[in-house]
Amino acid sequence: MGAINRQRRRLLLSSAAALASSVGLSAFTRGAAADQGEAPTSPPPLAPTVTPVFVPKPTWLGTFTPSTIRLSAPADLNANLPPNVRSRDAWGAAPPVQPYVPQVPKGVSLHHTGAYWNGRPGPEQYLKNIQHFHTGPEREWEDIAYHYLVDLDGVIWAGRPPTVRGNPSIYYDPTGLVLISFLGDYIQQVPTDTQLQNSAETAAWLMKRFTMPSTTVTGHRDHAPTSCPGDNLYRTLQDGSFAARVKDALARLG
Repeated sequence: MGAINRQRRRLLLSSAAALASSVGLSAFTRGAAADQGEAPTSPPPLAPTVTPVFVPKPTWLGTFTPSTIRLSAPADLNANLPPNVRSRDAWGAAPPVQPYVPQVPKGVSLHHTGAYWNGRPGPEQYLKNIQHFHTGPEREWEDIAYHYLVDLDGVIWAGRPPTVRGNPSIYYDPTGLVLISFLGDYIQQVPTDTQLQNSAETAAWLMKRFTMPSTTVTGHRDHAPTSCPGDNLYRTLQDGSFAARVKDALARLG
């Protein structure tokens, strides 16, 4: 009798293990289906916590200890714009929602917004949408992340002032960098001659205004683990063509 009972217990344990294995496989299958866009029948397991990687800023940025200031008056935010840049008022920007962090501009960094954009909605509304996203619960930044934004026609729009720190990423400290962002995804899209020329002229004006060396033009991926500003835009930094445009614009400025 004892031997029979032991055999029954082994059979029960084996069945329970098989059932548990089946449930686990079912949950895994549902998780895989969710990765393909199907709705799982139960909540997927929590993703592991990822610790951001902070990349040291270039040595030419030096050291700077930030303190917070508040710039909310339109006159402050629209002052000293480069001549080819449209003001925040032109796209109906809202005031910053938190105090800015001041910076001394030491270099220019090219970015892209990273989502394909075909010009619709128009740039004014598109910039409002970006600002709403950046200051909303998904990001909780002070303002639209970038200092200047370049639309598909090459028009440059003012974001935050260059004398305050931008907010492109948690993966590096952008203090000292003036961020020029192209609207769109420049892994797919190709920057036009007008976009490149107008943004180079903006970069040259900033370099003259803040006494930056002409060699301090970089891309987002030079500072952080990212594909930004997209291969097609970053290529103009790699081949020196964007730097050549900046130097020509600096020469014209005198």
